[in-house]
Amino acid sequence: MLNFFMSPTIPSPEITIPPKPRSPGLFIGIVIGILLTTTIVYAFAYSDLYYRFVEPRHPPVPLPETSPIPDLPSETPPPPVSEKIEWLSSPIKISPLQIFLPSATKEPEKTNFSFKDTEFYQVAKLSNNEKLVYARIPYHGPSESGYLLRLVVGTGGGISLFSQWDENNSQDWFNSDIKPFLQPFQNSALNLPDLFPPATISSPQALYKRLWPTNKFFSEIEDQNQLKKVFDSEFGPVYQQNEVTSSFANVLTKKFYLRLKDNLIMPYSLSDSLLTDDQSAQVTWIINPHSTTFNQNIVLKCGGFLGVPFFKNENVPDSKTEIGRTYKGQPVYQIFDSNHPIVKAIYALYQTGREYPSAPPIISLTEFASKPNHFLWQDQQGDWQIFLSTDYSPAAECGKPVIYLYPEKATSVTVKVGADMSVSDPPYSQSGWAVLAKPSGELIYQNQSYPYLFWEGMGQGIYPDYQNRGVVVPQKDLIPTLTSHLKQLGLNQQESSDFMEFWQSKLPSTPYVRLTWLDTVDMNRLAPLSVSPRPDTAIRIFLEFEGLQTPRPLIPQTLSSPPRHGFTLIEWGGLLIKP
Repeated sequence: MLNFFMSPTIPSPEITIPPKPRSPGLFIGIVIGILLTTTIVYAFAYSDLYYRFVEPRHPPVPLPETSPIPDLPSETPPPPVSEKIEWLSSPIKISPLQIFLPSATKEPEKTNFSFKDTEFYQVAKLSNNEKLVYARIPYHGPSESGYLLRLVVGTGGGISLFSQWDENNSQDWFNSDIKPFLQPFQNSALNLPDLFPPATISSPQALYKRLWPTNKFFSEIEDQNQLKKVFDSEFGPVYQQNEVTSSFANVLTKKFYLRLKDNLIMPYSLSDSLLTDDQSAQVTWIINPHSTTFNQNIVLKCGGFLGVPFFKNENVPDSKTEIGRTYKGQPVYQIFDSNHPIVKAIYALYQTGREYPSAPPIISLTEFASKPNHFLWQDQQGDWQIFLSTDYSPAAECGKPVIYLYPEKATSVTVKVGADMSVSDPPYSQSGWAVLAKPSGELIYQNQSYPYLFWEGMGQGIYPDYQNRGVVVPQKDLIPTLTSHLKQLGLNQQESSDFMEFWQSKLPSTPYVRLTWLDTVDMNRLAPLSVSPRPDTAIRIFLEFEGLQTPRPLIPQTLSSPPRHGFTLIEWGGLLIKP
């Protein structure tokens, strides 16, 4: 039971409550709200929504053509701030920088690069006492190539990445093979377009096309005394280097190098060629040749070559015969004299690779001299370039490259090769090979089993000039040396056995033999592979060997290979240059 009652009135004491301070958050919120509301209204008033929903829009009234356009006051924007840079006359090698993760120097399994052997060079001084430094990361194997990492180093030792890329040091390659082993760095805002020359440069005499870039400095070009500056381009001076080749009588090859401001070199070649992409000659013939295609395969190779073969004027006889005119109206000639050294040398090349039992009979020198087997053309520099008919050029090709596939589990794999194939097994279609690959290396193609993919042909890329590299071995040491090399380059016992089984009967019987190796980087340029899914490890090797009567000094090659990891691709091939 509730009792309600009234208590007597008692006056309440006066209690003073201090005023509550204003919350700063509330004040800030009110201000932000006012600003936000004002901004929305302002934006709406000057936006397309305002004109669409509030103010009827009228098309602008065009001014009469004769009406002068009044000069509106404008403010000239300040010029962009350009980096002040002082290029060094030559790169300076400096102490290694700590740019890699600790695990990188332990030769990680998932890369073909040797981070612990990286060399560092300062190439320029920047504003604020910063330095432009290049890190050259070598690649496993005999190739000269590697990866060039450009760095901006501050006065306090801080490092940022110069993030402009070229074909040789692409961002994709960086992301997949370099970045996982690199310390985290910010990208530099530095922009130096002069370091990335165009696909073509021109001089008053000729047009030059850019070839595959290198990471070599100008001072590293061999035979510096053979370099001659031919002109200055906006990107730097261009030099020509003539070399004597051992494969042809009195023939020289000429190469061109653009010396960039950072002292790196960019190879170029003459662009004004008479051959189209399909090797057809842009010539109107007076005497019709048997072949419609030609090449400059004077120096035996399996693809494109940096050097342009030519004769000096004094080596070309006056008795040459005009046999056609170029698309520019220039005459082209042939030498029909069977006693001339040029004809004899071409005849010797013609015999190369045509000694196998089923080959057509080799014609005599006299008959050969009467055939349309070559033509000569005087280029813009006054040199006589020589072109061989494919019907009479050397029959040597890239000898039996074979490709092994070792996935971790049975996998459908497609393989495409950047080469013009003459032979393949299993048959190579326009879309490449599509096989079921097993971990054992067995390949299933149209219900048939194959141990590897086999092809012969000409690579579509650049074949490097390594004839001054490698090792010369006496005949008695040839087989043991080859066996040792194959092991160092990463081939297992079965792959080495397959290699020796194919090549042993073809090895030169001369007192000495030159052994020169191309590695994965070289092969990727000569005959690039497109493989899906992508292998975790790829080892591609190619042997160039030549019979010699006497030894000669060569630049040694370092032979090594990355460890096999995950899905592995192995390829070997070779080219024999006969004495």
